[in-house]
Amino acid sequence: MATLTLPSAHSMNTVYPINIPTPTSSEYYTKTINLKESAGSYLAEATMLVYDEILRYQRGVEFTHGLDEDQLAKFDYDAFEANVKWFMDEIVGIESEWKKDALNPESGAYGYVQFLNQASVQTAVNRYRYHIEKFNTRRSGAGYTRTQAVNEWFPPIKTDTYDLYISDIPDVKALPATNFSMSPDLAVGEVGLTGARRLSTSIHKGIETEKFYEYSFVKDSTGITASWTMSNITYGTSPGSFEAEEYFFFGIHMTDHQAGQIQYAYDNENWDDFEKLGFVYSFFDPSSDYSVGDRWEGSNYDDSLVKLVDGQWTYPAYTKSISVEASGILPAETEIVSFPAKPLLTASTNRDWNPRGYSDGSRMEYPDWLITLERKVNNSLLGTVMDPGDYDHERDLAVLNYDEMVALAFVHMHSKDSKDYNFVQLAKGDVAAAKEIYSKNHHTNIDAKTLARMELFFQIH
Repeated sequence: MATLTLPSAHSMNTVYPINIPTPTSSEYYTKTINLKESAGSYLAEATMLVYDEILRYQRGVEFTHGLDEDQLAKFDYDAFEANVKWFMDEIVGIESEWKKDALNPESGAYGYVQFLNQASVQTAVNRYRYHIEKFNTRRSGAGYTRTQAVNEWFPPIKTDTYDLYISDIPDVKALPATNFSMSPDLAVGEVGLTGARRLSTSIHKGIETEKFYEYSFVKDSTGITASWTMSNITYGTSPGSFEAEEYFFFGIHMTDHQAGQIQYAYDNENWDDFEKLGFVYSFFDPSSDYSVGDRWEGSNYDDSLVKLVDGQWTYPAYTKSISVEASGILPAETEIVSFPAKPLLTASTNRDWNPRGYSDGSRMEYPDWLITLERKVNNSLLGTVMDPGDYDHERDLAVLNYDEMVALAFVHMHSKDSKDYNFVQLAKGDVAAAKEIYSKNHHTNIDAKTLARMELFFQIH
C-alpha cells in the first residue's frame, strides 16, 4: 500500500465542519454529529486508480464527453485527491450522517455509504479488481510493445550464425537474385523443370563432414513450386556415429524473382541466405508436424492484421489457400488452411504521471479486505467444491473501516456508464459534477426528498 502524502496547496473544497457547531444549526457543516474517522491510504489508492484509468482510457482509447488533451493536461492529481476526500465526506453525510452502522430498515441498505445489497457489493469489488488490473498494466516495464507482441506470436529463428525476426523479412525479400526465367508461357498441365545439387566433403583431424545443398523448381501456369535443401553431417570417430543438421524447404506459387534469389544464394554459396529464404518463402501448415524446425509461421505474417484494441494487441484468425492445378491424372484442388487467433497481449504504455509509491514500477497489490469481501460475494471453486461465499450484508460490511468503505464506494462510482468529464471537473471542486456523480453513479434512484437533502450537502466550503 502506498504511503499517504498530503496534497500541496490548491483552491479546493475541504472536509468539514470548520465552524464550531451550534445546537440550533441544521446545516451540514455545523452538525454536532459528524465523522469520527479519517480517510487514509486506501482512499488515496482508490483515487489513484480512478485518476489513472481516466488518463489511460481518454489518451489511449478515445476522448469522451467533450474531454480533450488540454483538459487532461490540467487535470491535477493533488486537487483531485483533496476534492475526492471532500466528495466522499459529503456522500457519507447524506447517506448515513456519518454513522458506521446506519441501516435502512426498508431497503436493507447498510453502512457509511449505504450499499444496498450483496449484488451492489459484488459489483463494487469486481470493479475495484478491474481498476487494479488496469493500473498494473501501466506500470514501468509492464506489457508488450508492438514489436514484442509480434515476436511473442511469431518467435524468431535463431541459429549459430544468425537470428531471423519478423522485422528482418523485408531485408530477406530484398536479397539479390539471378535473372531467372523458365518457360514463361506454359499451358495448363505443362511443366518446366530445373535444379542443381552440390556435395562437398572435408576431413579435419580425422572428423569427416559432408555438406549437401540442393534446389529444384517446377513451374506451371500458376507459378513455381520450389524445394531446396541443406544438410550438414559430421561423422564421429566411432563407427556409425554422426551428427546431422538438415533443413528441407518447400514453397508454392513462387515468382521468377523469388526463385532467382534462391538460385543466387546457391551460386554464391551464401548458405545463411539460402536458409533465410527457406524460412521466409516456405509454406507453413499448422496441421503438419515440423519437428525438425524447417518451417516458420513468420512466412505467413501480415503486418496489417496487428491491431491495438482497448489496450491489447490482437492478431485475428486467418486462412491460407493452397491451389493445385489439374495434372491430367488428378483434378484441380483448393485447400483452405485455417490458423487460430493469437492470444491477446496487454500493450505496454508509458504512464503519463507518477503515482505516489508506484513511480518505480511496483505493482499495486489487492488489499486483504478486498480479497476477503470478494471471496464472500463471489462464489468460488475450492478444489472440486463450490464455495457459496457465506455473505452477510451487515456483518461483512461492518468489518470495513471508514477508509476501506469509502475507497470501495469511490471506485464503484467509476464505470463505463459514468462520465470521466465529471471526475475531471471534480478536481476543480465543481459541485454540479459532484452531484451528478452521486445521483447517477451511486444513488441511481433520486427522489424529491433526496434532491432536497442534496442541497444541504455538496456545498463549497
